[in-house]
Amino acid sequence: LRVDAQSFPEIRGVIRAVSVENHTLTIVPSTGDPVVTLLIGPSTSISLNDRPARLEDLEPGFRVVANYVEASLLALRVSAHSLGEVTGHIRDVDVATATVFITPLDGGGPVVLHVTHATLITIGGEPATFNRLKPGMGVRAVFSLATFNAVLIDARPPAP
Repeated sequence: LRVDAQSFPEIRGVIRAVSVENHTLTIVPSTGDPVVTLLIGPSTSISLNDRPARLEDLEPGFRVVANYVEASLLALRVSAHSLGEVTGHIRDVDVATATVFITPLDGGGPVVLHVTHATLITIGGEPATFNRLKPGMGVRAVFSLATFNAVLIDARPPAP
């Protein structure tokens, strides 16, 4: 008795394009490898933020992990995430353009987020308005990877 188990290749990266008409999903791998376009079939399992989804729910900029058949590039499973998170310090607040510039703790480049009427802002856990955000405040922000619109900005008041 012999068992020959094979796993399917996995690709991790960012969605570059979605074609509902052609049933394809184009992914830029995080490894720096060339762009891959996967075919999406009727049996492809798709999730967005850990919930069942459809191809038309996916957008460029979302993070994605997919398993596929190497010979045909048919996707078996696609798991996408539309939200990103950054923790750091507010570098600048531009009230005129409703943007917040955050310097991440991990040393990456600044993250520029757009504040909308739907953005939930808190300072020290209490609801706050956009104009109360100040440079130097510690912050954790959740945002849309497709639009960079802030969903949540949770700031800490400056130390006295």
